Amino acid sequence: MTERLNDQLRVAHIVLEKLREGPMRWTPLTKAVIQESTSPWKAQNLLEWLLRHDYVERPERGLYRITEKGRHLLKTL
Repeated sequence: MTERLNDQLRVAHIVLEKLREGPMRWTPLTKAVIQESTSPWKAQNLLEWLLRHDYVERPERGLYRITEKGRHLLKTL
């Protein structure tokens, strides 16, 4: 279980770090995450979790950006 949590935190860090650079569309974001770590399904599930918990927002369909709450989470990761 600890290994799974560590993997999720690592993917969360990658997603938030990419979005800290600026808003991104789904495909480039997923490709960037996959290059560094994981499968598209893990990236999608984690991105949905980040959205539900307000670490990431979707101002328009297919576009994602980090929120202030997400910036605070990134600092702790």
